Amino acid sequence: MVRLSSTYNVHPLEKEYVKRKIQLRDYQEEGIKTMVKWFEKGKGGINGDEMGLGKTCQAIVFMTILHSKGAGPFIVSAPLSVIPHWVKEVTKFSCGVLKPINTHPATRMHIKYPEGLEVQKNMVFVTSNKLISTKKTSHPILRVEEFLGINFRYVIIDEAHVLKGRSMFRKLLYENRRDRRFLLLTGTPLQNNVAEAFSLLQFIDDSFCGIPEKEFVSEHSTGEGLLKLKRILSKFMIRRLKADVMELPESNEIVMYHGLSPLQRKLYLQYLEGKHAGFRLSTLFIQLRKMVSHPYLFRDIEPEPYVEGEHLVLESGKMRLFSDLCRYLKSRKHKVLVFCQFITTCLIIEDFMDMRGYKFQSMRGETKMELRGDCVDTFQNDPNVFAFIMTTKTGGVGLTLTAADTVVFFDTDFNPHNDLQAMARTHRIGQNKQVRVIRLIGSGTVDDYVYNVAFQKLKLHKGVTGESIEPRSLIDFDEFRRMYSGSEIQDAVAMSDEDIEKLLGKTNTDNLWEPFVDNDENFVQDCDERPARLKDFMDYEGSSYRGVRNKNIREREEKSWGDYKPVQRKEKGFYAEPDDSIFRY
Repeated sequence: MVRLSSTYNVHPLEKEYVKRKIQLRDYQEEGIKTMVKWFEKGKGGINGDEMGLGKTCQAIVFMTILHSKGAGPFIVSAPLSVIPHWVKEVTKFSCGVLKPINTHPATRMHIKYPEGLEVQKNMVFVTSNKLISTKKTSHPILRVEEFLGINFRYVIIDEAHVLKGRSMFRKLLYENRRDRRFLLLTGTPLQNNVAEAFSLLQFIDDSFCGIPEKEFVSEHSTGEGLLKLKRILSKFMIRRLKADVMELPESNEIVMYHGLSPLQRKLYLQYLEGKHAGFRLSTLFIQLRKMVSHPYLFRDIEPEPYVEGEHLVLESGKMRLFSDLCRYLKSRKHKVLVFCQFITTCLIIEDFMDMRGYKFQSMRGETKMELRGDCVDTFQNDPNVFAFIMTTKTGGVGLTLTAADTVVFFDTDFNPHNDLQAMARTHRIGQNKQVRVIRLIGSGTVDDYVYNVAFQKLKLHKGVTGESIEPRSLIDFDEFRRMYSGSEIQDAVAMSDEDIEKLLGKTNTDNLWEPFVDNDENFVQDCDERPARLKDFMDYEGSSYRGVRNKNIREREEKSWGDYKPVQRKEKGFYAEPDDSIFRY
């Protein structure tokens, strides 16, 4: 283990930083010092700084310090989307002292590695954090080690929440490698439950490896146990919030509830009543979520010949609201990030953008790595690009998209920290504009249920970290539209710009959001005070359909309403997807 002096300069490149006009913030220097202390003690650690506070640059300076004392080489495991970013940042913040090597894809037969290049201590190998298979050597880090014939003692895991609850990662990366030290980077150190925190602790301190997970979770899940967990984490984790260490422009979240179109409501009820070929409840849950987004995600619903037109907007209550928002935002030259849970929803939104003539970029899991950087650069630098459309899991980590000042969640992630990660793509260091976050929720539908579950998970996070949860405006769009237009939502009466301005706030003459002002229409309610609007996703319009569905399934002798025959969506064709793609993101 490399020994470091506690009385070192913050980093060995201070003069070079001055020359290149690179400046570390005070909290970043403190974070680097803390990381060094962890490694002096032979431990790992967690940099849990809130998203957008520069965990990457802290980690790179930390590696530079270790290298100056004879340590190296290093390996970084990161999401595919941010590998090019890591390569650029290593060169920048090490002033060329460290040499980044992009090893993706790290399969046994193919590793991107310069032929004939000898491994040097100043090398930083950057690879994906995605498992290739379930075989023991399937993790990209172990693939790179196998290929190079070395074992890395210094490992950095970016977006380390991928490790939480995944015992496979611990076995792959930790067991039988007791001299390996991990630095974990995650803006969301606790997401769903205490077991996730236990997974992280096992990476950074050997003493936790002999404790049964159930015993640890039972001891630290409530009351005094949560306080004890908080004290344990404080020894191995640094956690700073944007509100505490830097002045960022304000970010306000506005939750807008919408109704269903007549077609959506009819099909939604049919699925609840069990009038479709037998889905398991887990699959039914996904189908209901898709139905609230758009009925064209199902076979035989969109009219042939699948020509784009206003029906794309009118048949979905969510899309109607989204269309009104886009008109308002585009006319005021706001730039928007749009996040969806499903690939097929992204496709519908892309067709909508084409139909309206809005210029956009898009990124999904299938987008090749070499194209992702171009998508980001185009959105950041082209003022004519209005929107960036992404799945939450693909676009929600690691990217810097500060050209946007508005975020729209077309639907909500079950894990609220995934949405927080996505939000932080624009509300981070480098942002100098006010940010609006708009969340669209189908009122009284499965959307409402997911949102309620997300709140409960945020409360767990609050209990362990002691952080507050930002209040947000809760707007019932149905009631608002009836109030100001005198029409039901089914009448498809477009909201005027004046109506939307009452909800979102004003835009100044420079096309920037003005400070958010509460009023009678966009009241703010703290999440702790918010009652659960829907406690069971099988509830709708005041009735439970759980028993009704079971009865109809038992009595049905042959399938009604037609078989569910999902097919792969063709280019500019229908949007339904095959069964084996239901859970694709």
